[in-house]
Amino acid sequence: MGERGNREIDQFYERMDKLILLWDSPLDLGALCYTPEEFEEKKKQITIVREAVEEGIEI
Repeated sequence: MGERGNREIDQFYERMDKLILLWDSPLDLGALCYTPEEFEEKKKQITIVREAVEEGIEI
């Protein structure tokens, strides 16, 4: 994986960290912190994102 890939992964985890700090609910959170562009690409692939689109609960 190149430098761009590593940077995207770092940004993904940074977004997750921020969301977890803001999450104020007694419910557990399984967050997928993709940008809209990343999400559109991921949901076309065989990934947890596609499964979440098909079976998950939107909040």
